[in-house]
Parts: sequence; C-alpha cells; structure tokens
Amino acid sequence: MGQRNEHGVDVPARPRAVQSWPRLRVPVVRRDRLLESVLRIVDQSGPPLALLSAPAGFGKTTLLSQFCQDVTDQGLANVGWASLDTSGTYARSIWRAVLAALEASSPEARDVLADLLSPRRPPDDTFLGRFLERARELPDPTILVLDDLQVLASAAVVSQLGVLSRRLPPPMRLVLSSRHDPAFSLHEARLAGNLVELRARELAFSTDETAEVLHGLPLSTDDIAAVVDLTEGWPAGVQLARSVLRRPGDGGRLAALFNAQAGVLADYLFQESFTATSSEAQEVLLRTSVVPQLNDDLAVELTGRADAGELIFRMEDLAPLLHRFDGPDGQDVWFSYHPLLRSYLRAELARRDRNELRACHRRAALWFGRHRYPLAAIEHSLASADVELIDEQLRRLAPGLLLNGESEQLRQVLTEQRQVTTGWTAVIGACIAAHEGEIADARRFLAEPEVAASTDPQVQSLTAAVTLRLARLTGEPLSDDLIESSGAESSWPDEMRLLLALIRGTALVNQGDSTVPDQDLEQAITLATTMGRSMAEVYSRTLWAAAALGRGDFRETSRRAELALARAEELGEVHDPILGYAELLVAWAEYQRLDDDGASKHLARAQDRLTDSLDSIVAMSARAQADLLASALQLNGSARSDDEGESEIEPLPTALLAYASFARVRRALAGGRTDLVRRAVDEAADALAEGDAVTLRAMAMTAQGRDDQSRRMLRPVVDGRTECEASSSLVAALLLDASHAIRAEHPFEAFDGIQRALEICASTGGYRELATASPELLVYVSEQTDRLDGHADLIGRAVELARLPPDVPQIALLTDRELDILRELPTLNRVDEIAANLMVSTNTVKTHIRGVYRKLGVRSRKEAVRIARRRGLL
Repeated sequence: MGQRNEHGVDVPARPRAVQSWPRLRVPVVRRDRLLESVLRIVDQSGPPLALLSAPAGFGKTTLLSQFCQDVTDQGLANVGWASLDTSGTYARSIWRAVLAALEASSPEARDVLADLLSPRRPPDDTFLGRFLERARELPDPTILVLDDLQVLASAAVVSQLGVLSRRLPPPMRLVLSSRHDPAFSLHEARLAGNLVELRARELAFSTDETAEVLHGLPLSTDDIAAVVDLTEGWPAGVQLARSVLRRPGDGGRLAALFNAQAGVLADYLFQESFTATSSEAQEVLLRTSVVPQLNDDLAVELTGRADAGELIFRMEDLAPLLHRFDGPDGQDVWFSYHPLLRSYLRAELARRDRNELRACHRRAALWFGRHRYPLAAIEHSLASADVELIDEQLRRLAPGLLLNGESEQLRQVLTEQRQVTTGWTAVIGACIAAHEGEIADARRFLAEPEVAASTDPQVQSLTAAVTLRLARLTGEPLSDDLIESSGAESSWPDEMRLLLALIRGTALVNQGDSTVPDQDLEQAITLATTMGRSMAEVYSRTLWAAAALGRGDFRETSRRAELALARAEELGEVHDPILGYAELLVAWAEYQRLDDDGASKHLARAQDRLTDSLDSIVAMSARAQADLLASALQLNGSARSDDEGESEIEPLPTALLAYASFARVRRALAGGRTDLVRRAVDEAADALAEGDAVTLRAMAMTAQGRDDQSRRMLRPVVDGRTECEASSSLVAALLLDASHAIRAEHPFEAFDGIQRALEICASTGGYRELATASPELLVYVSEQTDRLDGHADLIGRAVELARLPPDVPQIALLTDRELDILRELPTLNRVDEIAANLMVSTNTVKTHIRGVYRKLGVRSRKEAVRIARRRGLL
C-alpha cells in the first residue's frame, strides 16, 4: 500500500481522495425523477451547476453514484469525484483532492493539470488563476463532483470555490453535495437559471419509493404510509426500518418504531439493526469503526479475523450504509461506513470498553505507519494515548511531514487528537509554531514539563534548534552552547538530520558567522539530494547563497543563487516561493556589480514571488532586503530616506547591514542632518565591528572639511590594525583615504589604496562603494584605467552611475541655518526679505549664503539651486 510521489516523499497521511465514485454493491431504488434533473448539467444549453443540499442520510451520495454511472455508461461526459470528508479540511488537502479527481477523469485532464499544485507553494489566488486557465483545456464536458462539501474549514478554499462557481470554465460542470448550503453564494447562478437544486424535500422518499424499499415485507398499505409519516421520507431511516421490520415478531417492533420519538429515531434504528447481527459481527463493526475508511487488510489488522472484510459485506441489514470505492493505488478495494452508522459504532465502542477503543487506535496507528500514511499513523497513535507509541511515531514520521510541507495538517492532527502531552508532541508543536512565527505559542509548547523531562537526545536537539529560531526572531543573542546543542548526531535518521540542519542553517544564515550555516546547508543539500527531496534541496541551495551574501561574497552569492534557480527548473519546482529569495539574491549581486538594470529585473521577479508564504525568518529577512534594494535603485544608489521614525534594519545580513549603514550616513550628510548622522553611526557601532564605525565617523569628518582628523582616524583601519565586519567597509575606508591623498597631492599613495580596494571588489564582486566615491577620486581612477588592469568596465560604470561632472567637489555638511537659507534661494525674495522671514539680520543671511556657495562649490544663486536639487537637498 505504501507509495511515494514523484518527489520521493510520502503520500498524504490519510487515504487519498476518492478518485472514482462509490460503487453501489446492492440494488437501490432508481430515482429517475431526480436523475433527470441532475443530467441537465450535461447539456450544452443546460445549467452548469448542481447543488444537493440535505442532512445526512438523504441519499445524496447514492444518487450521485447512480448519476456518474449513467453518465459514463452512456459516454456523456468525463467524471471526477472528490469525497472531501477523506481529504482533510485545509486548503492544500482540498485542492489536492480536487486535482486528483479531475486527473482521474481522463488522460487529457491528467496532462492538462500535471504539476499544477506545487508541494511548497500554497494554493493561493495565483494558483486559482492558473487552475481556471488550464481548466479551459479540459475535455468538454468534464464533471467535477464535490461530495461532503460541509467539511470545509478553510475560509480561503470557501472563497476560491465561490470564484470557481462564478467563473466556471466552459468545459467544466460542477456538482456540489453538502449537508447544508455552501458558505459561498450561489444566488447569481440561481437568478440566471444556471443552477439545479435538490434539497431534502426532493430527496425524501415518496410513498412509492418507500414501498419499493419495503417490498417483500408483510406490511399493509397503512403500515407503509405509517413508515413514510414516521421517517418523513428520510431514506436512511426507511432503509433501517426495513432491517427492523423484516424480522419476524409479534408486531411489537412496528409498534416500537411508531412510538419512537423523532429525536431518538436514528439511535433506535441503529441499535435495532446492530443488535440483530451476531456477536462476532458486532465486534468486527465496533473495532473497524475507529477509521474513516478501510480495506480488507486493515480490517484484519483491527479485528484479528482473517474474514473481517467478508463478514462486513455479508451484513445485509447494514448494506445500504456501506460505500465501496477504489483505493489509492487504483487496484485495492476500500469501503467506509455511512457517517451516521460510524458515529453510532464509535460511541458504542467507547461505552462498552474504552481500553479496547484505544487498543484499536493503536493497531490502526501501527498499520498506517507500516503502509506509509504518516498523518493517519500519528493521528491514531495520539488517540490511543499510548505515550511510547506516540513518541515512536512522531520521532519516525514527524520530520518527514515537516520537510514535506505538511506542517499545517500535522498541526491539525496534534490539536484535534492529542489526549496526552509528551516531549515529542510539545516540541513538534513548538517547531510548527516557530516556523509560522508564532513566538508565544512556540514558547508555551517548550515550557511543557515533558520537554524538560525528556531524555531523548533528538527531543533535546530539536528543542535547542527551535529555541535558536525563536532567538533569531526576537533578536536575542545566539550563544555558542545553544548553537552546538542544536546539531544532529551522524547516527540519527537522515530526515531528522536534514530537518535540524535546515532549522539551524535558517536561524544562522544572516548572523555574520558564515562557517556554521555553510556547513549545515552543505550537509542539507547533500542529504536532500540523496533522499530525493527536491523541495528541501532547492530551499537549502537558496539559503546557501544567502550565507554567501551574509559575508559579503557577492560573486559566490550569484553563483549559488543561479544554481538554485537552475536546479529548481530541472526538478520542476519552479513555483516554490523560496525561489523569490533566490531571485532577490541575484538582484543584490547584480546591484553590487553596478548593473542596475539587471538588478531591477531580478528584483521585480523576486517581489512577485515573495508575496507567497515563506518561512518566518526567511520572510522577515527577505522583505527587509527587498525594501532596501528597491529604495537603493529608486534613489540611484542612495539609501532610503531617513526620518525620525525609521525602524532598525536588524533583519539584514552583515554585508547589507554595513551597506545600509554607509548609505544612511551619506544620505544624512547630503541632507545636513547631523542628528541622523550620529544615530546611524551609533547603531552601526552596536551592530558592526569597530572598523566599520570608525570609517563612518571619518566620512562625517570629511564632510565637515576635517580631512586631517579623518585621515588619522582611518589609519588603523587602512593598516589592518582595526578590523571591519564587512569587506565593503574596508573598501570604503581605502577609497576615502585615497581621496584624502589626492587632495593632499599624494597620487602614488592614492593609487596604492585604490588598487587594494579594487582587488577586494574583484574578489567579492562588490563594486558599489566605488560608485559612491568622491568626484575627484573617480576622475583620478578614470585617468588611471590603463594601469588598473581588469577593472575598466566597472570603473566606467561607476563613473556613469555617479552622474557628477568631474569639476563638482564633494558637498560639505551644511548647518541647520544654512539649510534654512538654502530653502529660501529658489524663491524670488531679496536678501532682506529672507532675513525678515527667518528673523535674523541681513548680514547673517549674507554670511550663510557665502557658506552655502562655498560648500556647494558654486558662485551664484542659480547654480546653488541647481546643484542642491541634483543632490536632493531641495
């Protein structure tokens, strides 16, 4: 029974959605009046939608089974059937069932819909758009039957199915079966005459149909009428009444049936039918009721009887309440009980022997575990309340589910079925919560006493890994002990080793220490490739590229990110949202190579994909990186505009944090904001190394015309005595020092500094600092291009991006009063009028105007306004 999908990972835990309609194994009443109504949807001119809405037991599934059989026998349409009660209640499970049903309807549909639902990409509105587009290529007509629509718990799926019902592609017909009306509106279809509706009134048995069911019993016409009145035509009630009335007696059963109150009628009928079976049959029914559907092999496992399946199907009284269908492999036969019957049986088993109920769940868990239905195995182990079994199943199966993107379904099972708390239930719950960024929930799980008491080394490592994630999310310091304790032993299962490597690599990828994430992610790539887990491989490769970005190696960033994109294309994972991050990493590499057009193109692709759900840590960092790059490109290399309320830029990796810090200081200097200069330098001093902060302070001094102090401050950085966190900071220091040398007329010293800086740029691929150098340095570098072999193209790009005439000197820092004067210059006001506006003397205004002219390097009011506007000061 065990199967793996095309990615080499386990199939969904529960038996997959029914891909063919339930087969009717006993003769049933043929209801031509209802079948004719539903068959209208097959006609080109008929309504494309049908709704069967009635409580349980009204024969909706039976009628639709007849309908599907008639349609296929007559070759009227292709039919896909999805029983949603076996599919889980979340968006991915529901859409997986829908696609599986349609793909089973015809070979053409299988080709059209292949690979539409990515294992990692959520079935969002983008997915729905692609589905509607591809559905136009389905064979005409193709009927999709959605049975048990009432199980829908996802508001997103409800909304999407509402869109589908309103924008149904021409080849498709849609049949909805539910115990109540769907949450989405069908009012427009109803008004337009595009909807066939069958409700309890139409689905109820008529007197003739009731008589057909009761045919052969010694009943008078009045007796049959009494059954109709009592059951109100409820088909399940009529079927159960037959099983009660067919047994010989003194008429007491019929009297009891008539005396039964409406509220207890179902229980009464079930009890009468159940107790009529042999004690052996009762045991089989009770023990098999713990699972929603089963085959012969599972029935044997649950009951210990080799003939369990055959015994169930010989129960004539209950035959109408059994559904039979093809199993997930398309060969085995599975069956399920009517929900009302199963509910009664489970309640009866719990009443008789709760220990036996748990024992049956334990046997089911072991069977599902052997046959590679991991979610079902975990679900039944939790229901068994067997602590050892729960931990064993979670230890073995939970890592694979998390790696397979099934955390949503695993969370549902843990929430709904958990009767006891163990170290594994708590740490897996924390792992899922931390992945979603739910910090409080994750901490609550980790605070469970069973976690601290667990001696399982895998629980301990996973606890440390989750704690590492939480520290990363909250900005807390990451201790070496925590990092070390979150690792995996080589003897552990590959899936656990891969999971831990990914959690730790994700938490550490932007923390500046590139050794640990590189090692973890390289191991993750190897494990994922060996295990055939394409999603994990693409994810690992992308984060591996991010680790290179964190240390400022933009050449390696580009190589690794492009390899991740190419590998995703090769593996067919092109819709994975992590590829948005890969595109962003390429964009940063292009930007640092001074290719703004290339960076803009990759950024646009990244932003399209980053709207999808991502790991909370990756999403947080990716958004910050995308915003920073978008701002830099918009401002032609400058940082985003600073203001008093700007938030910190902590989610950025080290290299980009340094870039952002330098860009913020330059922006503040250009705007004359001394307060923002100080704040940016102070924040950089806290987040980066001493060399980075020293270089920033030296930039501020240079802007104030204090070249000598700036050069003395830079000397330890340039000589290597004071280290920088980011290589780009050292490049900035070398270029700034070279600018001082040029102004001091020491060209040979300047050349040596420039050459050192360009060598660093060439090794890392990060040339952006060159484009922000002083105009006199860029002029000098342009003149020395022949001597700077191998850098000519990048030097040319840097000069072009700077967009400054070579005769414009670097702008010095304007005081607040000078900025006030500058803002008055574009007006037609005279000097005395400006003085009156600012409430200062005319001489003061003249003095400040001369200072503005000197710092801008201009001689007239017109030139001052022009240069100020170019530099963003006005």
